[in-house]
Parts: sequence; C-alpha cells; structure tokens
Amino acid sequence: MLNHETLLLDASRAFLKAQGMNEILSVLTRSVAALVKDADMVLVYTYDHDKQVLQLTRGEGDISHQLYQVAFCPGESITGFVYMNQTTMLLRQPSDVEQAMANMSASNRLSYLAGVSHQTVHSSFSIPIIINDSCIATLTANRLTHPTPFTEKDLELVMELLDYAKFALEKEIQMQHATFVINDYQIKVEAKRYFQQALSESGDADHVVRLLRRRLPNGSVYLSEHPIHQHHSTPIRFHQQHTEWLVYTNQPHQTEAIYLEEAASAIGLLRTFEYQKIEEDLLKDEKEFADSLENHHYDLAFWDMPSNTPVVCLVMCGSKGNQLKEYQTLQKLFVDLQHRWKLIFYKGSYQQNAENIR
Repeated sequence: MLNHETLLLDASRAFLKAQGMNEILSVLTRSVAALVKDADMVLVYTYDHDKQVLQLTRGEGDISHQLYQVAFCPGESITGFVYMNQTTMLLRQPSDVEQAMANMSASNRLSYLAGVSHQTVHSSFSIPIIINDSCIATLTANRLTHPTPFTEKDLELVMELLDYAKFALEKEIQMQHATFVINDYQIKVEAKRYFQQALSESGDADHVVRLLRRRLPNGSVYLSEHPIHQHHSTPIRFHQQHTEWLVYTNQPHQTEAIYLEEAASAIGLLRTFEYQKIEEDLLKDEKEFADSLENHHYDLAFWDMPSNTPVVCLVMCGSKGNQLKEYQTLQKLFVDLQHRWKLIFYKGSYQQNAENIR
C-alpha cells in the first residue's frame, strides 16, 4: 500500500473516533501536515457569525500566537476570498501570494507578518470547507522554508482527505443542531412553567415582569405601550394585536430571548382573559341598558349603588373603533373621578329616555 493511502486510511479512522468540532479539525490539520510534504503551516480558519470574520481555529506547524489575532472579513486576503467565493486557490510563487493578500487590512497585516516572523510565503493553497452548500471554514497550507511550489497532486490528496473530514463534520453539525434544539426546548418548557406559576400565584402582569427581571440580571426590563428604539422590544400578542411590549435594555442572548417570549406569552394570555371578561361585562350591560330604555325599567341593582349616590353614565353609541382599547383609555381618564361611573357601549338608538338615567 502506498504511503499516502496508509495516511488516508489512518486519518479516516481518526475522524470516526473524533468527538467534537475541535477534535475533528485537529485531526484534519495533523493529517494534512503528514500528507503534504514540506508544509510548514496548516491552518483552519472558521467563520464567526457574530463577529462576521474568519479567525484561526486550529493550526499545525510553527504557529505563532499573533496569527490568532488575525480576523479576515469575507473577501479579504486569500482566506476571505476563498470563503466568499467557495473556490480553491493554488498559489505557486511568492508574487502570486503577495498579490492575493494585497487587500489585507493594516492591522491584520501587522499580526500576520509577526505570525510568520516576516518570512516569505513561497507557495500556498487554500480550500473552502463546504457543508450543506455553506462554507463553514477554510483550510490553508503554506511553505515558507521550501521554495518548491505545491502541486495539483497535493491538492488532490487534500481534497480526498477532506471527503473524510466533511463526513465527520456533517455528523457533528447535525449533533450540535439536535443538541441546540433539545436545549432550547428544555429552556422553553422551563420558562413556560416558570411564568405559568407566576400567573397561578397572582394573575398579575407586574408579578410576571418582576419574576422576569430575576432571569435578566444584566439589563432593565419593563412594560411599554410602544416598542422603544435601540432596545429589544418583544410584542405581547392578544386579540391579534400588539398593544403592549416587553422592553429589554440589552440585546438578549438565546436563553434570555426565550424567557422574554414566554413572559410575553403569559402576559398575552392574561390580557386575553381580562379582555374576554370586559367584553362579557360590556355585552351584559348593553343588554340591560337597552332593556331599561325600552321598558322604562331602571333597576338600581344594575347601577350597583343606593338611590342617593350620584352616578355618571357614559354611553358610546355606534362606536366603530376598538371598544376594548376605548374602554381601557376611558378607565384611565375616570380613575380619579369621585362619583361612581358606568361605561356602556350601545349599538341601538335612544332618544329622550336616556335623559331619565343619571
């Protein structure tokens, strides 16, 4: 068996045993260094979606700590170009390497030159690592001490090796996704129970917000009638509307976002029950009011007060707006009213009979 076939077989076995992304990439860099003769550096740059840059994750050879400070944007230098275009580059001459790195930022160039001890890169190749049509990383090999350029044969061997690595990486990504989904589900269930308990204890939105604050210790959270610019605002949905928002002064991470969503769902459920009760009461009052007008029957029990108590009755006829929103607004206007009052939405017509009710 040829030497490279033995190395590939050993690498395939190592990939099967590897656990976790870091271990898989370590097997990859070691195997490339063993497979490609005189490769002084083998580097894997992975893409950080939060920072939107490519950074060195694993390396084999004389790897200086300065190289870990390099952060390539998509399209920048060899690594960024290969990542963005998902195409392999084989650079045989130092001039080709330098030209491909010409758009490197000043800060990255300083770190890169320090990382290679200001040596000339005689030859280099870079290959995109593509999983499910998405480039997740790039694999680069450099020759600094040997002027002999890499060949197409070197690329073929590395591409064959990458087939084994991609199989291991696909399985790991699937496992990570499954773990992520399970963890999210468990957090979601925990959060739902947490706020359901809050509702059962008090049935109060303010209590839900107080408990939410315990889970969001790094920022302030409060109820608002409007989303707040530059703050994370989670809508509270009920009756197919967004009339309240949970505003968080920080940008939440995944767990915090789940707790915000579940708290909003709990308050939305509470508001739904509250407004359902209001709707039922308004409908009942409208029917009794209509009966009073039609039959001239003014039941003091309907007004819930003795005959000598002043009362203000506000009747809204033919309202076409959001009655629940109007009711809520009027409640705020009347909160300091000394007289007792009753609000009735009335779809019928009334004339002077209504003057008898005061």
